Amino acid sequence: YDYKVVIDKLETFWLKLKKNFSFEQIKKNGNPMFPNFFHAFSHYFTQTLSVKAYIQCTEFAQNLLEIGGNYPLFPDMEQWVDRDNVRRIIVYTVEPKTIEKVIAYIEDERKRVHYQILWMLKHGLLALI
Repeated sequence: YDYKVVIDKLETFWLKLKKNFSFEQIKKNGNPMFPNFFHAFSHYFTQTLSVKAYIQCTEFAQNLLEIGGNYPLFPDMEQWVDRDNVRRIIVYTVEPKTIEKVIAYIEDERKRVHYQILWMLKHGLLALI
């Protein structure tokens, strides 16, 4: 790990990146700070979740709500996961509801609510029925 070798390799690498850089590619792929998660993970083997699917809040979610707790969020997740919406979804899904009904009930941007539902399913706050 001689600095002469490492620095030379880094400079060569950065020059190659600079040569291949394209503003058009960035425009084509959208804002790198807000990637399309549905596209980014579409190659994962999983089922397609229909808006006709029924979901219900879990006992874990109800207990969290009863104690006034919040599920921890990674930094910058607040832009996609609204804690107030999470609470409303928990209360609304004590009885099974279709994803479509939940999205309509929340009255927020459809894509955002759909993402929040997926996030809640992943973290055990909702369950497919």
